[in-house]
Amino acid sequence: MLSVALCTYNGEPFLAEQLQSILQQTCPVDEIVICDDGSTDSTVSIAETFRQSHPNKIRIYQNKEPLGVCLNFKQATSLCKGSIIFFSDQDDVWQSNKVEYITDYLSKRPNIAAVFTDALLIDSQSRHLKHYGNLFRMSFHKEEQRMFDAGLQLECFLRRNHATGATMAVRSSFLESHHPFDFCTPHFLHDFAIAIKAAEDGRLGVIYQPLINYRRHDNQQTGFYLPSAHEGENWHCYYDHIREYWPASEHLQSVMPIISSLSRERVEYIITRNRLLHKSLALFIILRTRKKYKHLYGDNYLKIMCYDIRQSLRYTFLRLTRRTPKK
Repeated sequence: MLSVALCTYNGEPFLAEQLQSILQQTCPVDEIVICDDGSTDSTVSIAETFRQSHPNKIRIYQNKEPLGVCLNFKQATSLCKGSIIFFSDQDDVWQSNKVEYITDYLSKRPNIAAVFTDALLIDSQSRHLKHYGNLFRMSFHKEEQRMFDAGLQLECFLRRNHATGATMAVRSSFLESHHPFDFCTPHFLHDFAIAIKAAEDGRLGVIYQPLINYRRHDNQQTGFYLPSAHEGENWHCYYDHIREYWPASEHLQSVMPIISSLSRERVEYIITRNRLLHKSLALFIILRTRKKYKHLYGDNYLKIMCYDIRQSLRYTFLRLTRRTPKK
């Protein structure tokens, strides 16, 4: 069974388009659970119109008191009956093959607990923001992708969250066993908590294909800062360099309490490892710490050692050609 957890709050301008895109999927969902957090516009009326047309598929719940984003999604997921739950914002537009693509992806990878995808950026008029390109161009740099694919999923998320909730799907069994919503704070939202808990065990998946149109507009509740198109052509570029992956201190306070002792050891080691890759003898030092890698990363340690060796060689090349960024 496939469920959609859709949270609303004053979503009148865009809700109908989003609901229509969900209902027109090539692989139909079994239910859409809508939890409204106290809308004062016609959001609930719009949702009710769709419910009347699909009474066996759409359920609407109105909160007596505002819950906020995380608690509202926690409530919506708890009301879902499906084994796979798709998170949905009220103002995006799903591409018609999203559910089919993700369902097929998860069926072929039973070990994956949660997955996130790329997205096209659109404005309030549903026009593609071509200047900015796709979501991953803003939030998931190529080197970060290589780091993720090498098996360093948890480490990849220490600097920032790459998994936008509006693109995510998660197995309900994972939510029941890991309780990621319990770790949410105003600065540590549910999508980040889910990604960290899934990445810790190597159970987080990524689809590099855009499967939704992610809307950017002035009234949205969450989302990242979108620079002005006039702020220069390099606004989107991050240094393609290992220094970029030093853990961000503002995230560590939220991450450390929710992960295992071995994962905390990996988090603490990554700072040493990143500084290690800057040394001239990094290649030899990495080879001598094989036991440490095996302890931290288990059967995947050789793949991660190879990644670090490539990074050390790459940094050496950047240093010798004087192309390393300034601190």
